[in-house]
Amino acid sequence: SISAAAPVGVEERSPLGTAGGLAWWRRLIVLLVVITAVPAAVLVIPNTMSYVVAQVVRDLGLPPAQAVALVRANGLALPALLLAVPLGAVLARRFAASAVLILGLGAVLAGELSAELIGGDNDVAAVLGPVPMVGAVRALEGLGAGLILPASLALAWRHDGRGAHDGRGG
Repeated sequence: SISAAAPVGVEERSPLGTAGGLAWWRRLIVLLVVITAVPAAVLVIPNTMSYVVAQVVRDLGLPPAQAVALVRANGLALPALLLAVPLGAVLARRFAASAVLILGLGAVLAGELSAELIGGDNDVAAVLGPVPMVGAVRALEGLGAGLILPASLALAWRHDGRGAHDGRGG
């Protein structure tokens, strides 16, 4: 009997694409999540800020006029993240991505721990003032997040088996 096998050197594909037809569906789902999540975060995060500003101003003992400065200081995390992502990508390519991930997690943790200095009665908060310290802490956390993002993507890429050929282990 004659079989309808594919010619030599030609790969058979299912009608929905490679790997059982699910590869392009996965990419489409990830794209839809990103397209949905990023605008939602941009809209939701500033709105949640409005609920906590009055309480934070009271807790830090700030005059009400400094509330705007406090909101601006909190906003430093996003520019720090955007500036740190390319740096994190270069570091994740040059060094082990797991080390860059740990460095980013350490920066975020250092920011969280240093946030404890802001609210308490201490010399650092008395000298610098709480608003500049909030800005510095948020910038440090943004820097850490900017390192985490490309490192985690590099690790996910290697775990998928596509980046295993570079020999750096990660």
